[in-house]
Amino acid sequence: MNLKKGVAVITQRLTAFLRSRDPSIEGRQTPDVKISEGSQAEERLRLAMEASRDGLWDWKIKTGETYVSPSYYQMLGYERSDLAANVDALFIDLLHPDDREPTLSSVYERLQSIGHYEIEFRMRCHDGTYQWINSRGKLVERDAQGAPSRAIGTHTNITERKLHELKLIESERRFNEIANSAPVMIWMSGLDKLCYFFNKTWLDFTGRTLEEESGHGWAEGVHPDDVDNCLKIYVESFDAQRPFSMDYRLRRHDGEFRWIQDQGIPRFNEKGQFLGYMGSCVDISERKQAEDYFRIIVEASPYAMLLLNDQGTIDFVNRELTTLFGYSSKELVGQFIETLVPKEIAKDHVQFRNTYFGKPVACSIGKERIVMGRRKNGSMFQAEIGLSPFYIGHRQYVISVVIDLTERKKAERAIIDLNASLERKVKDRTDALEKASFAKTDFLARMSHEIRNPI
Repeated sequence: MNLKKGVAVITQRLTAFLRSRDPSIEGRQTPDVKISEGSQAEERLRLAMEASRDGLWDWKIKTGETYVSPSYYQMLGYERSDLAANVDALFIDLLHPDDREPTLSSVYERLQSIGHYEIEFRMRCHDGTYQWINSRGKLVERDAQGAPSRAIGTHTNITERKLHELKLIESERRFNEIANSAPVMIWMSGLDKLCYFFNKTWLDFTGRTLEEESGHGWAEGVHPDDVDNCLKIYVESFDAQRPFSMDYRLRRHDGEFRWIQDQGIPRFNEKGQFLGYMGSCVDISERKQAEDYFRIIVEASPYAMLLLNDQGTIDFVNRELTTLFGYSSKELVGQFIETLVPKEIAKDHVQFRNTYFGKPVACSIGKERIVMGRRKNGSMFQAEIGLSPFYIGHRQYVISVVIDLTERKKAERAIIDLNASLERKVKDRTDALEKASFAKTDFLARMSHEIRNPI
């Protein structure tokens, strides 16, 4: 729209609107209803406008004559002498080109219908930059034929707020791009515990839309045997605002249930206010299958065995190990391996564990890898361990075999003691034989002498 024609267009539209309502007013003069400039009400309004921090304006629609408060000029960096006292110079000419048509159309539609409006747009400052403005306007007078003749309103500089909003929009756009390109499934929930975001990876996995998954819709895909425990962990963790990790089966788009590891963390803003949760999920079906296979093997083993992950926590133990250490399986799974070593060396063991996972090597039983173990009752024992590292996906694990050396050490001590006893007996027997041999030799020598030299 041509700047100079801005007011004319609005006037023409308003006139056309009036004619459509009453054709008899065609060609009739439509005098403005004016407020006496000397009136007290006019003076009070002027003083109020000048005192306000917002830019206040008073627009006589038919003539375009406009009055604005000093703050109106100041927020845009102009002096009163820089601009003429009409709506073209004070408003239309300063509108951002991209905002001009939608802004004028909105003003026209609002003033001819409900008589007031609120709209946001950009206006050019004296230095050539643009500021975001929130404009509120209200029709306060109509002429004798009912056509809008005067409106007043305010301009508020909302640039800082608008830029913040735009940054948030851009940040959200970047987040969506990153989240939708991530290889893991991502979800977000709000303060009401309801989920409102699922990334493309999640939606591709389930074959459902964002609308179908939102709220509690995602729970429809959880296996019936897992859903109660899944929701229980989620709700309890949410109420406590603590991180959680849980495994459950989720229906894939082809109808197959797959094991999912879901890790959720609470979200807080810069003021520490709780905002909800964000979670990420990975398909761990292959790991679950490997764990099942591992359980079959280790449960049949006559040796104590455990499965250790790369975080240093125990994922699985067999019956022999719980018997050896005196713990139940529930007491050990999820605990750090240092639970099973003496407390005085636990800190050093953490460093050893981290070093080992940095460059893991297999170690067979019989290689004299001797460690000290600590039972639940606090008693200590020597143990020989075997280590077999392996990978499941990108995660590293170690199968450990633990052999109690207590009986072996007793047997070895017994053998050592027996050997020592035998050695003592052999020595004693040897000494006795040597003495007997010496006595025999001495007797024969004496007899030979007597025979050769009779009395």
